[in-house]
Amino acid sequence: LTFAGTLNAAGGLSGNGTYPHGGDGTIIPGDLFIASKSASPAVVVAGQPLTYTLRVGNYSTATITAHITDTLPNAVTPGGVRTWTAVIPAGGAWTQLITVTVSGGASGSLTNRLDVTANGVTRQFVLQTPLQDAPIAGLSAGNSGPTVQSVPTTLSAAVASGSGVQYSWDLGDGATAGGASVSHVYAVSGTYTATVTAVNSVSSAVTHTVVTILPRPAFAGVAWLDADGDGAVGPGEAGLDGVSITAVSGAGSGSTTSANGGAWRLDGLPAGIYALSASLPGHDPTTPNPATLSLPTAGSAQVPFGFRAALPPGAGQIAGRLFNDQDGDSLPAPAEATFAGQTITLLQNGAVLNTTTTDASGYYAFASLAPGTYAVRGTAPGGYYPNPVQRLDVVVSGGSQATAHLPVGLGGTLGGAVAEVGGAGVAGATLMLAQNGSVLQTTATAADGSYAFGPLPPGDYDLSLALPAGLLPIDGITTRSVAVANNAASIENWTLSRLGRLRVQVYDFVYNVGNVPIGGVAVTATNGISTLLGSTDYNGDVLWRDLPPGQYTVTPDPATLPAGATVSPAARTVAVANDTSALASFSVSNDRIILAYCATGGTLRYANFPCTVAAYDAAGALVDSASSPAGGLVTLPNLPVGSYEVRIEPANASWPVHAEMVVVASSTVAT
Repeated sequence: LTFAGTLNAAGGLSGNGTYPHGGDGTIIPGDLFIASKSASPAVVVAGQPLTYTLRVGNYSTATITAHITDTLPNAVTPGGVRTWTAVIPAGGAWTQLITVTVSGGASGSLTNRLDVTANGVTRQFVLQTPLQDAPIAGLSAGNSGPTVQSVPTTLSAAVASGSGVQYSWDLGDGATAGGASVSHVYAVSGTYTATVTAVNSVSSAVTHTVVTILPRPAFAGVAWLDADGDGAVGPGEAGLDGVSITAVSGAGSGSTTSANGGAWRLDGLPAGIYALSASLPGHDPTTPNPATLSLPTAGSAQVPFGFRAALPPGAGQIAGRLFNDQDGDSLPAPAEATFAGQTITLLQNGAVLNTTTTDASGYYAFASLAPGTYAVRGTAPGGYYPNPVQRLDVVVSGGSQATAHLPVGLGGTLGGAVAEVGGAGVAGATLMLAQNGSVLQTTATAADGSYAFGPLPPGDYDLSLALPAGLLPIDGITTRSVAVANNAASIENWTLSRLGRLRVQVYDFVYNVGNVPIGGVAVTATNGISTLLGSTDYNGDVLWRDLPPGQYTVTPDPATLPAGATVSPAARTVAVANDTSALASFSVSNDRIILAYCATGGTLRYANFPCTVAAYDAAGALVDSASSPAGGLVTLPNLPVGSYEVRIEPANASWPVHAEMVVVASSTVAT
C-alpha cells in the first residue's frame, strides 16, 4: 500500500513513501513483520508434488528473532509440524521451501497454517490450496459369483489411480446401485453383465463384469476332513474331494461326488423326505450320516459331512485343539487363533502317560489308547487363561475318537464408572479387587469416574468400593461379587448419593439497607442422636456437610446475639436428605437504629456529600459515630433506649454542622 508518508520508529507516518500491509488490507503496526505462505502450483492435482514457500519479512529498523511453526495438511507426505528460529536483520526476510506429495485419494482443498512469533507478537497465516481430482485410470470390476439364485452377490470396482471417484452400477437385471462395493440378489439363474461407471470432476471410465447365477440346488454342502472330530469346520481342516453323496426318498434319488475343495450339490430332485448319506473309504463320519431332511417344493438345504481317518479295531484316540476361544463356544472356528508347539499331557488316575505338542493349527492327538477314562492338560502361551488348561473325564471307547478341545482366552476385563446421582463422575475413588479373601489389585477412578482392571484370569472376584467422604451408594452395598469370563468385559457401575448439607443463616433486616448478616452467633443442630455445634461467620452463615438424612432442630444461642437483640424464631426443624441442602434462616430484631442522610436541600436536593454522623447522650458523651466518604445514608445501630443529639458534620469544614434531638425507643428506627 502506498501512502503520502514514510514509516517512523513509532509506527507513524511522515513524508512520502510505501507502507507494508498484512495481505488483508490492514496496516502493519509498529513491530513490522509479515508472515506469508504460497503454494506452487496454485491448483494441485491429487497424487502430485506441491511446493510451499514460507516467508517472514522484517520491515522494522532493528533485527528481530522469529519463532516459526508450520502445520502441514493431513493429506500430504511428509506431513506434521515443523519449527524454525530465524534471526532476521532490519529490512531482511527469511524464506523456506517445503516440497510434499499430495495423497492420491485427497479431494477438496488443503488447509495449511503458518504461525510466527517475534517481539512478543504472534501472527498467523492460513493458506487454502484447491485440489483438482486426479484423472481416472485402470478401472476394474469383479464379483463374488458364481452364486446361487436368491443368495446375495457382491460386486466391486476399483481404479488404479484417480481421486474423488464416484461409482454407479447397472446390475444387468434392471436394478441399479451406487458405490465401490454393492450387494445384490439375482432372483433368476442365468448370466448377467453388470456395468459400472466411474466419474470424477475431470474424467470418467466404464467397464463390465459378468455375473453367473446358478439354479438353487435341492441339496448342497461341503465334505471335509474333521481331524479333531468335533463336527464343525475348524482351523486347518481342508475339504475332501471324492466323497460319494447319495440322496434317497420315495419320490426320487440322486448321487454326486464332492470336488473342488469338498463342495457338492444335487439338482432337480422332487419334493419329499430324503436320507442323505456320504462315504469315503478309510474314513469314519463325524457328523450325522445318514441325515434325514425334508425337501419342500422349490426348496433347498445345506448338508455338511465331516470325516476323520478310520482307527484300527479296538484302539481309541483323543484329539483336539489348543485355541483362543474368542466367541466362548468352546469350539475352534477357522478365524480363531490356534497355538503351535505347546505341550499337551495325557494323564490317567493322576499319572502322566504321554506328552505331545500341538501342530501349526493347534491340533494334537493321542492314538492307540485302551478304552478308559483319561485327563488332558495343556500349557497355554503367556497371557492366556486358564494356564494350564485341562479336560477331565475324557472317555475313550475302542475304535472311536474322543474330542477334547482346550479353549483359552486373553482373560477378561472388569470396569465401569463411579458417579453421583446426577451423573457427574467421582474422581479418585478407590476400588479393590479380591479373590478368596486376598486383595489382588487396587485402582482409583479417573477424572470422569471410570476405572478398569485387567486382563484377569477367568473366575469369581469380590469388588469393593472405598467410599469417598460424604458419599454413599444408593443401594447401600460397597462390596459386590462379580464373574469374569475369558475374552469378555464385565461392567460394574456404582451410583453414589451425596450426604446432605445444612445451612444456617442469621441476619438483621435494616430499613433501606436490607439483610445485614450477624456473625459470631452460636448455633446448635441436633437429630436426636448427635449434636452439631457452630458459629456464624462474617456472612452470618453456618454450613454443615455430609449429614445423615433426618430431621434436625436448629437453635441459635440468644446469649451470643448483639446486646438487646432477639431472634425469630427461637428454633427451626428442617429435613436433611441426600443430594440436597437444607436451609434454616433466623431474623434478629435489633431496631434501635438512627438513620441519617447527608444530602443537600434546595435546588440541589439529594446531592450527597461526605460526612460524619455522631450521637451524643444527655450528658454530652459520644455514644456512637459513623463516617461516609460518599455521603448519603449513614446508620447507627444497636443504640440503648434514650434521647440523643445527632450531629451531621460535613467533611467540608466550611459547611455548617446540623444537629437535632432524636428519641430512640425499643423496636424503632429514628430518621
